[in-house]
Amino acid sequence: MKGAASRFREARSEAEGVGCRRVEREILAELGRLAASEGDDQAAADLLGEARRVVEAIADSIGDDELRSRFLAQPAVRELEPKRPDG
Repeated sequence: MKGAASRFREARSEAEGVGCRRVEREILAELGRLAASEGDDQAAADLLGEARRVVEAIADSIGDDELRSRFLAQPAVRELEPKRPDG
């Protein structure tokens, strides 16, 4: 898993460098899942929080309400929503 995390971090750096926010979000989500699988709940929460901030930035840049709603309804985006304690 350490090798995968290292490669994801490299890919994240490249995605940030070229401004590819969608790929950055996907990488952050994967890094968060890897951290969770390794038992590092704080790192997982931090990485998933970063992924949510990227989602918010992308959503804020979409001027059309319908397109923004469709973007936010995507399963890959919805899975980043914080889990509620009661559900």
